[in-house]
Formats: sequence, C-alpha cells, structure tokens
Amino acid sequence: MDIELKDLAGSWTSALGTIVSAIGSTPTLAFTDQMRINLDLWGNVLQATGAGLSADAEIHWTLNKLGQEIQAIGNLTVVYGLVLPVDDIDQLKKNITGNWIQSLGSLVCFSDSVDDESAPWDRVGNLLQAIGNALQSIGGIQELHDPEDEESGEMTNFAGSWIQAIGAVMSALEQTKEIEMSR
Repeated sequence: MDIELKDLAGSWTSALGTIVSAIGSTPTLAFTDQMRINLDLWGNVLQATGAGLSADAEIHWTLNKLGQEIQAIGNLTVVYGLVLPVDDIDQLKKNITGNWIQSLGSLVCFSDSVDDESAPWDRVGNLLQAIGNALQSIGGIQELHDPEDEESGEMTNFAGSWIQAIGAVMSALEQTKEIEMSR
C-alpha cells in the first residue's frame, strides 16, 4: 500500500473508531449495557488499527510515529479490559489507564506538529484528542471513587469521547488535505 494512502487510511480508521466509541458513550441513546460495551470495544479496535497503520506509514522514527504507537497501546489496554474476564473495577481501571496512555500519545503527536505551520488542524486535532482522552480518564476516576454518582462520571466520559472524536476527524481532514496538495 502506498505510504500516503496507508497514513490516510489510518487517520480515517482512527476517526471512525472514535466516533463509534463516542456513540456508545452517549447516555441519551437507548442502548443496552452490552451494546455500549460492544461499541466501545469495536471503536477502540478501530482506533488501535488506525494508529498502527499511521505509525507504520512513517518510514523513519519521528515523534508522530512514537505518539501513534503509544495511542495504539492505550487503545489495546482498553480492549484488554473489555475482552478479558475481569470484574467491573478492573475493567474500569484498564479503561482509565488506556485513556491516559492515549492522551499521552496524542500529546506526543501534538509536540511533533507544533512547528508545522502548514498543518493547523492536525495540531488542534491532536490537542483535542489529548483533552478528550484525559476527560474520559477523569470520568472513569469519578465512577471509581463514587459508584453511587455514576452519572457525573458518565457525563465527563461522554464529553471527552466526543471531544476526542472531533479532534480525530480534524486530524483526518488535515491528512486528507496534505495528500491532495501533494498530488
């Protein structure tokens, strides 16, 4: 696969994954708990796949490559918590950890894009993804420390999920624009 197309496919696969996960975290949608888990699972699988494709598209070592690899590890940590038979507390802890790792990966990607004035949407997109993942972790921590008030944690997670999704779409749009301009 052409390197540019692999990176583009990775960007849009990640964006799709964030949207799928965000839909699953939307409290006003009438999903069963199992449907929410499945949407989160498949969303994180798509995100890990997309980050892996984008990292693989980088021929040389860059901070962006490292950031994409870190994001994939974060997504796989969330998947691990959702797939393996663990109790709810362990699942929540893996989700919190995975989101912190994803946030770190987005910040590494952001640091690589700071000097690139030709890609403003990518910078903002990476920053929004980092903020969104951090909010998802905070929402998980709220749920962990106060199981009686699950609603505030869910709302924080909901906001973080959609902020991350917006950031991922912005980054994918920037990647699309870069490829179109190079042809």
